[in-house]
Amino acid sequence: MWAKLRSHFMRAYYRGKNRAMADAIHNPHDKLFKHLLGEKENAASFLESNLPQFIVRHMDLESVEVLQASFIDAQYVQSEADLLISVGIAGSQGGSHDDL
Repeated sequence: MWAKLRSHFMRAYYRGKNRAMADAIHNPHDKLFKHLLGEKENAASFLESNLPQFIVRHMDLESVEVLQASFIDAQYVQSEADLLISVGIAGSQGGSHDDL
């Protein structure tokens, strides 16, 4: 599935662009990964496909949220994550979430 999404994204991105501009992209794989997994449906599918079933069955994949990547921790230090995904625990009441 990911190969198909990557292929579709790359074709759409490069359509109408010249090769010199395409070669100038900084960290294209990182940007592609963040773009694809930045969408809720793709993030849920990725987790379901790549984590062991004994973990997935405890996740509420309908509750997946892609969160802001920069934050300030308890010591007031600003940090950034490449990608932050929050997912609820299946069967929990009150919408309990764990950040992955």
